[in-house]
Amino acid sequence: MTSIAIVGCGAAGSALAADLSRRGFAPPRVFDRDDDVMAALVATGGVVSRGMIGDRIAPVRALPLADCVDGAVLVVVAVTADRHEEVAQALAPLLRPGQRVLLYCGYVAGCLWFRRAFLAAGGSAGVVIVEAANTLHLCGLVRPGEVFVSAVKAWLEITGSDPDDAQAVLELFGPAFSEFAAGANCLETGLINPNPVGHLPAAVYNFALFEEPAARLNAGTLHFDELHWPGVRAAASAFDRERCGLIAALGLTPMSRPDFNARSYPPGSRMVGEPPRFGGKLLLRHVHEDGPCALVPMLSLAEAIGFAMPATRALATALRLLGVDLDTHGRSVARIGPSALCAVLPAGLRLETP
Repeated sequence: MTSIAIVGCGAAGSALAADLSRRGFAPPRVFDRDDDVMAALVATGGVVSRGMIGDRIAPVRALPLADCVDGAVLVVVAVTADRHEEVAQALAPLLRPGQRVLLYCGYVAGCLWFRRAFLAAGGSAGVVIVEAANTLHLCGLVRPGEVFVSAVKAWLEITGSDPDDAQAVLELFGPAFSEFAAGANCLETGLINPNPVGHLPAAVYNFALFEEPAARLNAGTLHFDELHWPGVRAAASAFDRERCGLIAALGLTPMSRPDFNARSYPPGSRMVGEPPRFGGKLLLRHVHEDGPCALVPMLSLAEAIGFAMPATRALATALRLLGVDLDTHGRSVARIGPSALCAVLPAGLRLETP
């Protein structure tokens, strides 16, 4: 396949672009709204990758958005979830029936949220939209155009609102990406994403500020485990239990953060030794993405079915007190659309909205 486009060349998009080349795919077309990223890709001729997928320059074609997606069989949207609506509106006049979009990753109700915005902006109903439960690589952007990969998941779920949609995308990747598997339900796929459990308690209840030397807090990391000290770990576990309880109450199959990580990272999937450190340990994008795109829909779904989530609500309250905007991009049941949600939920489940 010669026409994969990647919209967004941060860590996730860069790592996927580099891995496509490693696995024998033609150089993907890429676009990023950051001029520095585009300039770096043009200057080097590709993405510089290091770590688990090898030290190399993977060729890419950095193009304006319209040229990047024109005729692409698959458009991978690798931006933070709080930008999905913006990207859906930008892509609406550019994509044609038969093209496929993969949200990488979707967060909660990703493909439903993206499709609503895409169609409202005049996009074609013939465009297939699916979402991934997470990203394939555990990675960080060292600088524009350079990514370090510390792990490659052994399993990653991809789902659409129609089960056939996911299969159509999986066929494009073929046996080269055996890690990809079809999920059973697109809402379940978003809810089992453990990112909010890893990110939000660490950001909101960061007792590590008091429990480790301040110098280490200025060093970057590719994971959040170092910030999950006992108090933070307790808060994260309470959040995770409520998340799994909500998934079960919705008639779906829950997966805890430890179970997700065990399935995704079996022996050999992570690099040996400690990865290099770069950038900041806590990033604002984590709260601006996970808050409106995970906490808000979880709490809204819980309210719609009468399920209590006190620990999750406490996280949302703390975020609001810290000045985080949960409303502009907040994926409430009312904004996603109760009918769209009911269409992917088990028959008979009612959502009561205010």
